[in-house]
Amino acid sequence: TVNADFKFNNGAIDRHNENIKKLQRENDATRKDWTALNATTFVFQTGTGTTTCPACLRALPEGEIESHRTELEKNFNTNKATRLKNLNQTGVSNAKEIERLQTIVNSLVNANAQFEIDNAENEKELEGLKKEREGLNGNVDVTATVEVSALKEKIASFDTGKPPVIEDTELK
Repeated sequence: TVNADFKFNNGAIDRHNENIKKLQRENDATRKDWTALNATTFVFQTGTGTTTCPACLRALPEGEIESHRTELEKNFNTNKATRLKNLNQTGVSNAKEIERLQTIVNSLVNANAQFEIDNAENEKELEGLKKEREGLNGNVDVTATVEVSALKEKIASFDTGKPPVIEDTELK
């Protein structure tokens, strides 16, 4: 399952890195939009409908033109401030999500590094055990095994009340 965890982590790392790149591209676009919007200024041009009443389309009296211009500029500045604030919030939100995803990616990368370390240690231990087993296989004393089974038979015969089996080797 370590191998499956390793593969799962790699997939998650790839997905999170893609999301990070997407959010970074969004933030780049948001930054450009914010800069362009912030550079805009209110322009009041006479003769382009700004000096006529929007309801009846008659020319505004001279005294109302300045108040109309002030109202339009106030609306422009309010709208601009709201849009800049929204762009800023989007950028901050994306930055926090990028940071959160980067923390997850770092954690997964560290987990995979630990998997690799553990796997290498386990491989070393396995190789050592294999060598130990090979060494034991070559050093098994067959006579000791025969002697142990003969002793077990003697012990069993004492328990059953039968006379012990005596081999020729014991008489010599």
